[in-house]
Amino acid sequence: MPHSTLPKRSSRVVVGAACAASVWLSLASAVAQSAAHELQPVLRALEYTAPASCPDRSAWLSQVRSRLGQNTSAMVRPLRTRVVIAASGTEATLVFADGGGQRHISGVDCNEVASASALIVAIALGSSAQAANAHAPNARAAAEAPPPAPIPPRSQPRTARRVDAPAVTPSDAEPGTDTSAASNADPRTDTSAASNAEVSSGRRWGVQLGASAELNNWLAPWPARSFGGSVELVAPSRAWSARAVGVYGLGERVVTERRAAFSYWGGHLDLCPVAAGSTRTWRWTSCAELHAGLLRAEGDESSALASASSRQALMLTAAAGTRLQTPPLWALRLEVEAGLAVPVLRQTFQFGSPEQTLFQSPDVGLSGRVGVLFPLDGQPDPKP
Repeated sequence: MPHSTLPKRSSRVVVGAACAASVWLSLASAVAQSAAHELQPVLRALEYTAPASCPDRSAWLSQVRSRLGQNTSAMVRPLRTRVVIAASGTEATLVFADGGGQRHISGVDCNEVASASALIVAIALGSSAQAANAHAPNARAAAEAPPPAPIPPRSQPRTARRVDAPAVTPSDAEPGTDTSAASNADPRTDTSAASNAEVSSGRRWGVQLGASAELNNWLAPWPARSFGGSVELVAPSRAWSARAVGVYGLGERVVTERRAAFSYWGGHLDLCPVAAGSTRTWRWTSCAELHAGLLRAEGDESSALASASSRQALMLTAAAGTRLQTPPLWALRLEVEAGLAVPVLRQTFQFGSPEQTLFQSPDVGLSGRVGVLFPLDGQPDPKP
């Protein structure tokens, strides 16, 4: 008889456990669906605009939701926010509505900027949840408190006390992300400097010395050769840079056994407002350049230049170039550049008796340059 009853008892235990597990899963699913439903108005209040190469709105909202966490999501209140990532993908602007101000952030690429903006928005939403959670018990306590005592005839001086708001600590922040400054900051306060420092991970201005060699057809007769030394400043965001270059150039031209030698002293200022990459990786820049200098031509006794043409002339040229830099190689970076130039002041050099043209500034010139760069800041960007 004992053997005949054991299977029945085991069956009851299994059925009871299965029912308990089913009820628990149903409750967990209902709670998750309720939290997701309550979070929908909050997510609809977030505007997100980004280039096609960046994470789309759905992926970005997933990052915001993951940083909020399940415990915080139920207490979040809608906070109208607009996030706009620039076309370069390295900068973004966050605007908090209802007088909340705005913040500007920058990073190496669009993924980093999108992640940082999602973290900042999540911190702002988490602050609203903590404020609501802290306000509820205070409101109940105020409702249950007895009426205040009558004010005495003579008022006593009161000492103001400072109450610090609780620091916001995002539990789901990405590993290695420094959120101490952003967590303690008011999300409605314009702290663009702090956010730039957070995203660029403590970068500072970069300084690079350089040397280069160039061939072109607008400085002197082709192939005109020039050699330069440069000093370059790179912005902390690595999004732009500026360079000053001193140049010495030379060339020559022989026409029917008459020879003229050309020499050039000058320089140029370069501004590179478009860039991609960092000081540890391949880096591409697009630059605008302004060249100025003095070109001098000399002929021997039998090859005198025409007296009606100046033997030296001021050269002023506008140029545009695109540059590619390699990752560091033994503390140096190699650079190649290709460019187009448009002379602002067009000059002509020619022989006389008989008259023969030696060099004339072209309508559009071409150039190619190679060089090396030596960083001086001693603080390369963190590894991605």
